[in-house]
Amino acid sequence: MPLARPRASAHRARAATAIALFFALTTPPAVAETRFEVGPWDALPIGLGLAGFGAGYVAQGRIEPARLGDPDDVLVLDNWVLRTDLSGGETANRVSYATLGALFGLAACEPLVRDDEPLVDYVLYAQSLSLTLAATQLTKVITRRPRPYTYEPGRPDPTTTEDTVSFFSGHTSLAFALAGTATYLTLARKGSTAPAWIFSGGALGLAVTTGALRVVAHQHFPSDVLVGALVGGGIGVLVPWLHEVPEDDAPTGFDIRLTPNGVAGTF
Repeated sequence: MPLARPRASAHRARAATAIALFFALTTPPAVAETRFEVGPWDALPIGLGLAGFGAGYVAQGRIEPARLGDPDDVLVLDNWVLRTDLSGGETANRVSYATLGALFGLAACEPLVRDDEPLVDYVLYAQSLSLTLAATQLTKVITRRPRPYTYEPGRPDPTTTEDTVSFFSGHTSLAFALAGTATYLTLARKGSTAPAWIFSGGALGLAVTTGALRVVAHQHFPSDVLVGALVGGGIGVLVPWLHEVPEDDAPTGFDIRLTPNGVAGTF
């Protein structure tokens, strides 16, 4: 009888070893959750962006509209637009406002539905949008490029600066800033999952549709939309990337160690 205890102890050790190996082989490694942090200083870029937009808007009302140049001097990428019917476009113009509004609504509602630090997301969206607004408006008043509809035959020369702020597209830059931030936040948090790709695809689809409608509405040339997408999308991705904080203390998988009494592990 005295010899039964060591034998029972050995059985328990082997059973514990088998259980540890089972969980080690069947439990997938945990992925560290990506976090984003904001602080009081994040109000500074928002304020600077709004100030830049305000300065550009005031300047737009005080400078003279640009004169039309030779249509043949328009970029090859854009020249085909001038060979289309430049009248109309009101419906496409109105729909472009609707798609941009839908994108704003999507970005505003997603943090509330997720219920995970919505204030952080709103601060990041505010930064992306304010910086994009500043970059867009200041570029518009500097370049003063006539819009496509101003080249319509028989139309008088532009009388307001609004007719000559085509470069680059503000609707498109704002749409891609929203889509870029929303996509970055979603994929960083949820990874390559079906809901994440559906949400990101919807946001990017609305942004692309907004840009295309601006061309159909004769408000912008294709190059205006392409540059707006690059600027807005770049800012939209850069802002959350700068605020990304990896969860260093989160478990990253499992660990197995051999000990004199068997196998020990953390899961």
